[in-house]
Amino acid sequence: YKLEYISNHHVKERRRTFRITNMFVYIMSALILLIAVMNVYNLFGFYKDSMGIIATINQLDFTVDDIAENMDNIEISMSSINDGMQYMDGLYQDISSMSETMPYMYSNMGDISQSIAYLNGTIGEMNTDVDVIDLHLKNMTFNVQTMRYNVHEMARPMGKFNAFLP
Repeated sequence: YKLEYISNHHVKERRRTFRITNMFVYIMSALILLIAVMNVYNLFGFYKDSMGIIATINQLDFTVDDIAENMDNIEISMSSINDGMQYMDGLYQDISSMSETMPYMYSNMGDISQSIAYLNGTIGEMNTDVDVIDLHLKNMTFNVQTMRYNVHEMARPMGKFNAFLP
């Protein structure tokens, strides 16, 4: 009878230990599942922010291409201004030929005036493009800060569990 009592006591103790162990395993599984769901959610936010940065970089690339095109136009305008300036040397070399040079200078000054007006318009476009670049860079800064926050949020739960997980 005593052996049966001790045996039953050990069986009950073992069942109790198994119940506690199973309960602990269920709780830990639920916590790990919760952490996994939170990480997937944070990864989705990270992906969305990354796509935003990529879109901003693509728009930045188009803006830089636009600036390059404007720079080519400025180069053409400057070349036109330079071509118009070649007749100015005649003024310094020979004052007596001024009457012959003045009609050329007049037409070239008109060309220079048009080139400067075009240059002014091109610089205005470049100013707009630089403003667009500034906006894109501000968006990228915001997205990088959001990504930094999300990575910190993903790492925080594991920092708490590292203390007692093997």
